[in-house]
Amino acid sequence: MKRNMMIGIFGLVLLLGAGMVMALTPPPALTPVGPVPPPPGTKPGPPRPVLQTTLPPQPSRMVVPQLGEAPPLPPSPGTEIPEEKEAERAVAAARQVVRLLTPGPVWTRRGPAGEAALMRALLYQGKCVVVVSLDPATGRPLPMGCRPLHLADAARGDGVGRSLPPSMEALQALNGAEFLDRENSWAVPLAYHGEIVAHLRIARDGNRVMPDYPAEQEMRAFGK
Repeated sequence: MKRNMMIGIFGLVLLLGAGMVMALTPPPALTPVGPVPPPPGTKPGPPRPVLQTTLPPQPSRMVVPQLGEAPPLPPSPGTEIPEEKEAERAVAAARQVVRLLTPGPVWTRRGPAGEAALMRALLYQGKCVVVVSLDPATGRPLPMGCRPLHLADAARGDGVGRSLPPSMEALQALNGAEFLDRENSWAVPLAYHGEIVAHLRIARDGNRVMPDYPAEQEMRAFGK
């Protein structure tokens, strides 16, 4: 009994001594995060390149505007004035579409007084989105506002217009757009060698190309 008591007292003394040693021992120094400074008296070397841990930003994929299947809805009463960004999106969409236009049929448009003009449809995804007036002698697009041609001249130039389609490379969308309030869309002017020859309609959201429905019907009825 006496021996067991002595062993217990001896163990308690050992535990107290170990606790005092741990309390008096200073904590280890923390390792600094980042580049370690050079030892005193040494010249610093060139900086080491920092490894890139994040992927570089990927370029955004250009979205090709789709062809609108129906006319845009008219704005509701009290519609806010369109913002500048909307017009910029419409111009950007028009510049994409111009590069994808293809020449369509040619026909003669006759007026009530016997005047006539040689017309050509420009197609986007198989639909007429632009119609331009052609010079029957050369087949090039005429500027908007040009006086109609005589009926006989347009009839003689019908074949010339089909054999000499306008160069799509020279057609470009100008940096500006007109807002069509009733149609809730933008009209972007198209220029051919500096002359405005037509307007391309882009929906207000900038993601849809609006077909020229009257020209589409005229093309289907008289186009060759």
